[in-house]
Amino acid sequence: QKTAYEIRNCDWSSDVCSSDLFAESNETTTRLEELRALITAGDQSVLAERLSRTLSDTSLTPAQRDEIIFRLIRSLRDGPPASLSEAVLKILRSHQPVAKMDHMDDPRGTARRYPIPAALSGLEQRWRHEEGLATGATLLAVAPGELPDEYLAQAHPMIRLGLVDALDNSSRNQLEAVATALLGRLPSEAALTAMCAKAATLTRSPELLEALLIHGAGPRIASALREAVSYLEPRQAERLMDAAIAGSSIENAALALAKLSPLLAGNTRNEDRLLGLLHDSALGSAAALALANTASARSIGKLSLVARESSDPLAAARARLSLQLLNAQGIAEP
Repeated sequence: QKTAYEIRNCDWSSDVCSSDLFAESNETTTRLEELRALITAGDQSVLAERLSRTLSDTSLTPAQRDEIIFRLIRSLRDGPPASLSEAVLKILRSHQPVAKMDHMDDPRGTARRYPIPAALSGLEQRWRHEEGLATGATLLAVAPGELPDEYLAQAHPMIRLGLVDALDNSSRNQLEAVATALLGRLPSEAALTAMCAKAATLTRSPELLEALLIHGAGPRIASALREAVSYLEPRQAERLMDAAIAGSSIENAALALAKLSPLLAGNTRNEDRLLGLLHDSALGSAAALALANTASARSIGKLSLVARESSDPLAAARARLSLQLLNAQGIAEP
């Protein structure tokens, strides 16, 4: 989720827009440098006025106006965050580029030569992320237990992402303070799932993972469980499986079956649990897939028995599915 969001809003221009598609002229370079000088001087009111005049200057072609705006936005990517006032941003957002070029993938079509809305959106997303990082670093230094509350207080997704990513540079004590706060808040605030997932991965805490499974929601749970496979002990995985089946949503319980079962391969208690879940209307299919990925001679024999003799047609069908998947992997029935 994070990668797709950032590629769409931040990284697109770093490759395509730095190519030779966008030739630079002396006229536009001069105008650009004048605008950049106003940004450096911090004179936002004059900048807004000069920007408006540039966009209405009939001595410039529409393509030149587009080029100036586009290059101005690109030049701010490596500068200090939020270096434009809201008035200036409003002017930039309102500008609709008109210059076209042949579409790279469709010779019959055209595309914007200067993708100004995408570049500006990416810049603003980057600034919001950096704002979240800075706020997170400050809170971690002085009051790490307040980080979850700050996350909930922010509505912008990139500020929230920055607050979560700030945990990457936190100390062990800071992480533990955040984890304690998360354990207290997550039961009533599922929105904290992303932060809890990050904290669980960094602390390697089974307690946080259990809280995620029972109270969390969303795709970050899957990523946390995927990371957890590398450090959980089988007894910890078994406890988490118990908690997920007993107290979490169907989606989270199914995730637990998929991600944690490989850690319990050969565990007869877990095999019997999965075989029993073949009869469960909600988790039966997830159990069938888990059995296909954690096969032992014992479980294969029991699957064959269920497939042949079960009075529950759905459980029998799921057992046959597991056996078919095992056969596809080259694992034959005993």
